[in-house]
Amino acid sequence: MGNHFNKIEYLEKIKKSKTLDELFEIWKKKEVVEKRIVSRGQTNFIQLDHAKNGFISDGIVNDNIWNSESQPRILFVMKMLDFNINNMNVDIRPEMRKGRKGKIWSEYKYNTIAKWALGIIRTDKERIEPYEHHNYYEEWWNNISIMGIKKENNSSVIMNPDTVDIYAESNKDEIKKEIEIIDPDIIVCCSVYRTLMTIVYQYDTEEEFTEAFFKSESMLNNWCNVIPINGRNRLFIQYVEPGWPDLITYYGLVNIYQQALINGLIKR
Repeated sequence: MGNHFNKIEYLEKIKKSKTLDELFEIWKKKEVVEKRIVSRGQTNFIQLDHAKNGFISDGIVNDNIWNSESQPRILFVMKMLDFNINNMNVDIRPEMRKGRKGKIWSEYKYNTIAKWALGIIRTDKERIEPYEHHNYYEEWWNNISIMGIKKENNSSVIMNPDTVDIYAESNKDEIKKEIEIIDPDIIVCCSVYRTLMTIVYQYDTEEEFTEAFFKSESMLNNWCNVIPINGRNRLFIQYVEPGWPDLITYYGLVNIYQQALINGLIKR
């Protein structure tokens, strides 16, 4: 693409995209850029090149269930989505629909997310869904949407906070558009809350973000907040990455969600 890349035309196509597949096809053709990162006194360069590194398509796992209006629409946002095939275009959604027959079955963190989804969907104001320890949660992948800040399918880049911010800054328009198309009720931010707020949705400064967060009347002192995005309120939950101790993170998340229900931040 090189010098023929027209950024204005590209962003206009992103803005007009109506479906995730349409968005991803445009996104894959984005201009190759190289970003400088300084971490712990060392300078490195990251090349954002979807043609070379591959692109991971993500989002709504099962459109029929997602659009059924029978449950809250939960989007899990992570730093990156692991896949066991590097440097090629892959789509994680059909692999999740395959359950144990898919290529991601062995990934522990996706099973954790399925447990979290089950807990949120079955919890209400009066009752928290009890945790049960078994290995067969894959059916709950069909009930969620999932996305990574980093879309490139190469595992060689260490995703520390500085690196995550570089990917978010470089793709903030595309990330916002993906969330707009997904249209979730609940956004569980797995160690990416600050990145989404200050870089993707662009509070002017981190100080402004912090002040707005802690002064918000719709904020609870347990890491959730209602924020208007794309014309309606969304419940944002600031949380950890899946992979921490199962029992602790399960009850932590569903308790935050229940408190949001009790305090009227979200309705069932």
